Amino acid sequence: MSTKKQIIRTTQQALEADFGIAMSLDKINAVVRSYSNVMANELSNGDEVRIDGVGLLSPRLFKATTARNLKTGAPVAVPATHRVRFRAVPSLKKAVKQLPVVEAA
Repeated sequence: MSTKKQIIRTTQQALEADFGIAMSLDKINAVVRSYSNVMANELSNGDEVRIDGVGLLSPRLFKATTARNLKTGAPVAVPATHRVRFRAVPSLKKAVKQLPVVEAA
């Protein structure tokens, strides 16, 4: 798993190696923070966010349902809620499918 700090450091290295752009970690962090704020604002307005080469984020309404308490068996009302749905682009799906399968010990 990559942390935000690792992603920012890797981005800094890639910008320098691929494009010759030297940016401080603070500036890259500000860009990442702004990017995630823009995505959150778009999703909260009900709009989709398409990220080329990655996928599509879209808000989705889940209807209210009735579940069961596993201990008592009593019905529990689950209210309607919005969640973010992610749909990966085919190239990302293919890359993940090619990962080696490791059996759990």
